[in-house]
Amino acid sequence: MGSRVEIILEDEKEVQRPFCKHGPTILFRKVGHGQKPIDFYACSLYRDGKKCKIHILKKEWDDFNDRDTKNRDILCQIAMKKPLAKESSGRNFCQSCGVFFKEKSMDRHLKHRNMKDLEKDRVREIKEYPSKFLELKENDKGEAQYIFSGKTLLFFKKLLEQLNFTKILCIGTPTIHSLIVTKISTCQSFLLDIDERYANFFKEEFAKFNMFNCYFFECQEAERHLWDFLKLEKDDRLAIISDPPFGCRTELLGECLRKLKELFREVNWGFTQILTVFLILPYFMETYVKNEMPQLEMLDYRVNYVNHTTFHDDEDGGRFGSPVRIFTNALPSLVELPADEGYRKCKICSRWVSENNSHCPICQMCPSKNGGPYKHCEKCGICVKSFYRHCNSCNRCTQESNHVCQDYQKNASCWICRQKGHIEKYCNLRKRKAKSITVRTCGICSKKNHSELHCTRRKAILGEESFMGRYSINYSSQ
Repeated sequence: MGSRVEIILEDEKEVQRPFCKHGPTILFRKVGHGQKPIDFYACSLYRDGKKCKIHILKKEWDDFNDRDTKNRDILCQIAMKKPLAKESSGRNFCQSCGVFFKEKSMDRHLKHRNMKDLEKDRVREIKEYPSKFLELKENDKGEAQYIFSGKTLLFFKKLLEQLNFTKILCIGTPTIHSLIVTKISTCQSFLLDIDERYANFFKEEFAKFNMFNCYFFECQEAERHLWDFLKLEKDDRLAIISDPPFGCRTELLGECLRKLKELFREVNWGFTQILTVFLILPYFMETYVKNEMPQLEMLDYRVNYVNHTTFHDDEDGGRFGSPVRIFTNALPSLVELPADEGYRKCKICSRWVSENNSHCPICQMCPSKNGGPYKHCEKCGICVKSFYRHCNSCNRCTQESNHVCQDYQKNASCWICRQKGHIEKYCNLRKRKAKSITVRTCGICSKKNHSELHCTRRKAILGEESFMGRYSINYSSQ
């Protein structure tokens, strides 16, 4: 068994953490089979050590004598880092720095990507939608900057108008912020983003912010502006829209959203309004999102990007279009998806789904996750992808029709104990009266027509607990 890295969330008011140039670091724990756990501090933003090399063992940091001075030096460097230029006028635009400049300042930007001799209309367009023209970063392990397509922006515009939101806190979504500022007169927006170049365009409605440690880089001034924005009047409705890097740790993202929620409640003491969240991540992150933020439901809408190689619905995109979805605590029945993009309303579920997502009367849901057709397998007791075939030896559906069962079962996870190396038939926790016959019988509660994965009594019977996709069973309850 290989090692894994866990996150240890600390109370920042009680624990002094080392800083890097991306703000407070995060305490990680490396756990290896048969080895003593190793606790260390590392960057909250980058998982790639080449981008941010800070790596401090917790024991060494605890023994360090002058932690205040070391952190103060880093904080001074952060405070000194401003946008690369102060100019805001001129007919030339530096896509690397995000500033307009005059011909006499060309020497500063010779090695950068530039747009020269711009017309007034193009200058205005850049100021309104800077994300379309800035040199973008595409690192999914850190600062990933993907731009929403026109039809996705139109969907968000209609969504915000239909649900009557008057304020939107945009976290890492500068294109939606620009859309609201220029196209939705009834709505205000405030942008939190790690890219300081947006300060050249949005000024007081922008704050440089790291969503993975909830850190404001211009602490007092930025938080004051955000405090003013979060203050609601009688008829105001506020929502958060966040588009984090696809490889993010959802523990950190969930912790940040909880802190912002606490700030919202502090600003609006006595308000009973629920803070609505729209979180944009691929559908295969659903397990991690649900374990960290169980109140969020995944919508079928496919979010498209113009500068991603596969996350779009064009011919060179994925088989069933973009895998990126929206997770939200808004009622799915209130979110209308565009019929002209291939969505319909399921009257039984009372929600909009993909046209290929057929309702299953046994599972009582529209089960498709990837946008393709699913089918119900009576032997498995669950809905599976349409091209899967049931193997009587493995007692489950697989996509490899000619597989060797013994080899396959070595890597299969048991649906009862969730451990690898065996299937339900050979699990020590299986109820012996539950047999695999024509109609599947659950090996946990012995009832028919559902699988062990969907058994509503598994937590009570097995004493099961879960966190971030990892499960544990209290064997004393058996």
